[in-house]
Amino acid sequence: MEWDRLVALVVCCSLISSAEPQPFRILVKKQEVNATVGDTVILSVRPSSPVSGGFWKFGTESIVIWTVEAPYLNVAYTKRFVHLLDNTSLLMYSVTLSDSGDYWVTMDSPSGDEATARITLNVFPKPVPFTIAVKHSEISTIAGDTVVLSVSPSQEVKNGSWRYGGKDVVTWEGTLPEVNPDYRRRAAILAKSSLQLKSVSTSDTGEYSVTMSTASGNTSTAKIYLNVHKSARSCETYNVGLAISILLMLICILVIANHIRKKNQTAAGEIHDFLTVFCKGYRVCVSLTMVMSFNFLIIFSSLINWYLCAPGERPAMDFSQN
Repeated sequence: MEWDRLVALVVCCSLISSAEPQPFRILVKKQEVNATVGDTVILSVRPSSPVSGGFWKFGTESIVIWTVEAPYLNVAYTKRFVHLLDNTSLLMYSVTLSDSGDYWVTMDSPSGDEATARITLNVFPKPVPFTIAVKHSEISTIAGDTVVLSVSPSQEVKNGSWRYGGKDVVTWEGTLPEVNPDYRRRAAILAKSSLQLKSVSTSDTGEYSVTMSTASGNTSTAKIYLNVHKSARSCETYNVGLAISILLMLICILVIANHIRKKNQTAAGEIHDFLTVFCKGYRVCVSLTMVMSFNFLIIFSSLINWYLCAPGERPAMDFSQN
């Protein structure tokens, strides 16, 4: 009997509480909304009962005011493609950084009750793609030289590695590089990006790849081809040969000029121009010497330039190239 009374009491209390009217309120789907510049954003809300009107505000500025009739948009937002969805939620196109902040919505019920809710919008800049700029995609050098494979990341780098021939040359985490034992005392990282190689040899010729990662997890890769030529003998021989050839040619010219001057002094009225020199007896030997010296200059410079000088060190006066 007591149990029946207790059950009846509970049922009566439930009926009384359910009969009481619920307060008018605004339900927020997401209290904080994150977006990127240019995104479309919906500040989604739902009233607990039908509404007679309301308004959205950003700071102290009204965005939209509506009643049961057509909503009225604030003039400042007519060019921002703002719409009201279902007479409650706010739709915003192409948001900008300046749109970040608190948005307040206030609604009125037909009975005169009022409710307010807040949504925070966070607009972040568009992420910049992480890239690695390469100064020279192909580098030529001479065996024994020091070379720098220069790259420049677009963002701060957390870690990275240089690889050659399928194995790591140097890896680094923060500011602590770890060099492959095969490259110890030869490889180093400059400015947490570029690779420096000392005393390179022809075996270092090939493609080098660098991979870097940022703190946010973005990764990028770049490649550089290194071409190491055999150590060339000095071009001093070329310079000496060139100087000797020019000297011989100058001597020939001086001899001819002196010969003409003497003849002019001893044989008044006789003209000794170059045509005369070529056409008269023993003077042909002097002329031929001059021509041969000039030819020797061309041939000698070409041979020395081709066989003794590396492509990167060939002098500017290169007769072997067109």
